Amino acid sequence: MHWTLEPSFDSFDEDFAYSPNITVAEPVASLTLTQLSDFFAEDESTSSVGEVEFLVRLARTLLSTLTASYLDCAPVVFSPSMNPPDTALQLLTEAMEVTRTLYGKILQHDVDVIACCDDLKTLLGYLAGYFPFKPAHRDTKVEQIFQNLNVIYCELMSLMVLVSPYSGPGAGEAGHTPRFRSTPKAGGKLEIEIEHIHNYVIRLLDGESDLGGQLPRPLTPLVYLSLLPSIWALLCHLSGSATQSDEVVSSSVLSATLDHAIRTTSGSAVKRLTVEFVARLLLVSYAQPGQMMYSRSF
Repeated sequence: MHWTLEPSFDSFDEDFAYSPNITVAEPVASLTLTQLSDFFAEDESTSSVGEVEFLVRLARTLLSTLTASYLDCAPVVFSPSMNPPDTALQLLTEAMEVTRTLYGKILQHDVDVIACCDDLKTLLGYLAGYFPFKPAHRDTKVEQIFQNLNVIYCELMSLMVLVSPYSGPGAGEAGHTPRFRSTPKAGGKLEIEIEHIHNYVIRLLDGESDLGGQLPRPLTPLVYLSLLPSIWALLCHLSGSATQSDEVVSSSVLSATLDHAIRTTSGSAVKRLTVEFVARLLLVSYAQPGQMMYSRSF
């Protein structure tokens, strides 16, 4: 028997034959974080309690890793004296992306997730003192990453607002039973965070830069989509017997959202998204004439 580059397998008497097709096959690419998030969202209609419980267990398993990442990287990344090193910034970004992927899915289901909500509040507490996140010096690339971190923080905090008994009126009404209980002190802290998110969302819709740039900065489609849960949570304060401060916050967000939709040109990539969102708001308002009754979920 003689070795050949492409042997004839029919003439082989051996039990094992080398097939070159095995080694030249295309490698199977691993899933990215975005693909994993899309995978979670693919079969929304068939999501079961078991799937959510698996995500809860996964979140609890990763809690220590996420906590270490937040505590180690946040002081370095949000230093007021110098822009962060790439390694720390990338690690914190990935940690926040993982947090959004897991808890964003968990909090959208009517499952008893008290422990997970408390874990998320703890994680966000490590970042609350730095919000809104601003780089120490101007750097276009770093500013874009910081904007992404701000939007992720707003989205996660807004999800907390939507399931919290202190997220505005209607929390104790039928169909709006909170999934975890909070103390009045915790509710007050949540209201402070709502005010911070409100101010940031208004500035972002107005195109203002965190570092006080003169020229307006238009939103990208991805940033606008990520901002919608925060806008929705703030608009929920219009439901029911809202306090005067709640109405001021919600009305200003609604006005900023409509102004942004009007200012956005027809050639902008965000125009279609703004029209769709405003149309949904109109449909909701017509469901209860004379009263803006927004759903407690987004």
